[in-house]
Amino acid sequence: MVLVDFWATWCEGCKEEIPWFSEFQKTNGTKSLAVIGVSMDEGGWPVVKPFLTQTHVPYRILLGDEATARRYGIQNLPDTFLIDRQGRVAAVYRAGLVDKDDVDANIRALISEQ
Repeated sequence: MVLVDFWATWCEGCKEEIPWFSEFQKTNGTKSLAVIGVSMDEGGWPVVKPFLTQTHVPYRILLGDEATARRYGIQNLPDTFLIDRQGRVAAVYRAGLVDKDDVDANIRALISEQ
């Protein structure tokens, strides 16, 4: 399963969630969870790399753009999607801080279905 987080270095809520997603990756990574962060920073890698160096994000980071935002309906950040093993969207957390406990419960539920 995959947790996809759309975020940016300027987004305070996004920065608050990163440690939670890091914890999910560390705790559940051996149980087939992959966390992927999609940076929506307009400055690209020159902006993102220094941030990653400071924060030591333990999961894969990709760059998104306007086309990515349109494709996934991203209008505000953060936006997070939990995708199950069959590639279906199991949960969507739109435009605001996720409820950490809710995300954790959904991850655990999906793991128990395996």
